Amino acid sequence: MSRSTFLKLHKKNNQQEYDEDHTGKSEVFDERSYKDLSSFREDIANEALFRLRILRQISRDCEQINIKTIEPLRVKLQRKFQRDIPSTITIYRWWLAYRKADYNIVSLAPKINKRGNRTVKVPKVVSAFMDQAINDVISAKQINIQSAFRRVRRKIRQYNLVHGTHYKYPNYESIRKRVKKLTPFEKIAARKGERAAKREFRRMGKRILTSNVLERVEIDHTWLDLFAVDNDSRVTIGRPYLTQLVDCYSKAVIGFYLGFEPPSYISVSLALKNAIQRKEKLLAQYPSIKNEWICYGIPDLIVTDNAKEFLSENFGRACESLLIILHQNKVETPDNKPHVERQYGTTNTSLINDLPGKAFSNYLQREGYDSIGEATLTLDEIKEIYLLWLVDIYHKKPNKRGTNCPNVTWRQGAKEWAPDEFEGTSEELDFHFAILDQKMLTDIGITLCKELDYSSDRLAEYRGKKGNHKVKFKYNPEHMGFIWVIDEDQEEYFKVPAIEYEYASTVSLWQHKINLEIKEKLNNSDYNEDEEIDTEIAIEEIVHESIRKKKTSITNKKRAARYLEHSERAKSQKNNDIVLDEKKSPSSIETDVDDDSDWDIDYV
Repeated sequence: MSRSTFLKLHKKNNQQEYDEDHTGKSEVFDERSYKDLSSFREDIANEALFRLRILRQISRDCEQINIKTIEPLRVKLQRKFQRDIPSTITIYRWWLAYRKADYNIVSLAPKINKRGNRTVKVPKVVSAFMDQAINDVISAKQINIQSAFRRVRRKIRQYNLVHGTHYKYPNYESIRKRVKKLTPFEKIAARKGERAAKREFRRMGKRILTSNVLERVEIDHTWLDLFAVDNDSRVTIGRPYLTQLVDCYSKAVIGFYLGFEPPSYISVSLALKNAIQRKEKLLAQYPSIKNEWICYGIPDLIVTDNAKEFLSENFGRACESLLIILHQNKVETPDNKPHVERQYGTTNTSLINDLPGKAFSNYLQREGYDSIGEATLTLDEIKEIYLLWLVDIYHKKPNKRGTNCPNVTWRQGAKEWAPDEFEGTSEELDFHFAILDQKMLTDIGITLCKELDYSSDRLAEYRGKKGNHKVKFKYNPEHMGFIWVIDEDQEEYFKVPAIEYEYASTVSLWQHKINLEIKEKLNNSDYNEDEEIDTEIAIEEIVHESIRKKKTSITNKKRAARYLEHSERAKSQKNNDIVLDEKKSPSSIETDVDDDSDWDIDYV
């Protein structure tokens, strides 16, 4: 049975099994605690042994241990052990505790940590001020006790003045002791929040195990710590984004997207399409790359975080059509996809740190380095450098422990279980990742966006059967030359080109929207609202003057009045539109004119 057939039969059935095995639930484990003398400090353990020797000596000298039998033996015990012997009642209490614990020596260990008065000796108000001050100054790398001490005194002084109380100021030593008692968990919780503290001191699970390539693939984005410049002007234009897919079995990067498209469904689909396809055409664009990028194929499982692009219906629909199982990690659990997170660290330390225009997340690391001014690499050059490092260095180099080499591990895994290769064309792959939408079918065709209309003979014939109605279609936002429209009768999609195909085939949807904004600005560059209002006022004056003429014909008077009526109605509608947050554009109001002939003004 072929791999693709096997996947179709078993992949969906295995999803529930995977969810049950990889939800992060703890295995059934006995978490009872145990104690022996090694659980205690050395001095406490020695004291427990001393008490045990005393009880053993008493049990040899008398048949029953009680207060009457213990008292005569105290002098003998003093001579034998050469140290002070406690009172008779104390020794008897040791015996009672030892017998009650079923003769467990742990019961003889002194409970030193429970001694003393543990109640807070300062008033609750003062104690609250002390805790608050410590939390306020704990954000520094080293806690400044002196600052906390001064802050407590100021708070107490203000409280006494407002409430007429006479609380005393705590001394410096009491603040220092309270800071010393803080646990590492409490320090991180005060500095970064309780959630960060729980993540820092979380329980570590077992390592993720995989048995073949593409069994588990992790995906994530990052904002590169590197500035790029424009191809022509060499002006710095910003930091690009990098999306990577990492195979957990071989630790190889199987696909990527590098560009200025922010994390979105578009960048995810571009990276995943790159991962699925073979890389010969891509590497042919870069003659400087000497080796092959051997990774390709449809992943069995993709592990993501909870970003909106991974939760979108389009992404889920595309993965479902390719029989890819999706698994979203819990919120703020980056350790559940460690391979892609570690890969970004490797990319930064091994590649980006040595490139001009390196950006620093910590301003103290910059040391006067001008990242923007030092940037010299274009986006194409950054992409070529990234591919050179990835294909010719990272994939061919074993890790520091010598336990894995991405290319070697991939080849071995591919021999045992060949990658599931996509057998269709690149256009068919684009169709799987196309965005599903719904618009009205009219005599124009389908208008996806302003100045983006689509029509064809088959679409016109389909409209002739169904009439004007909403139709479902799919489009590739990176190529607006055509769309796929569903034929509900045939239950299939057919291709419909753009009316302005030469233009639409060269732009993405985002580019087209930017072009519309630029066009609108250019069209409005010569527009002057004050001049328009002055012209309207001049027209109204001419109309009023014509009405006042005695020999003006009744027809022209009527038409002039009608003009004024329309003008007032239009102004009233415009005012209403402003109040209603311009829900309806005034320019969309059409004026119905019964008489289309021009009207003239008769002059005496």
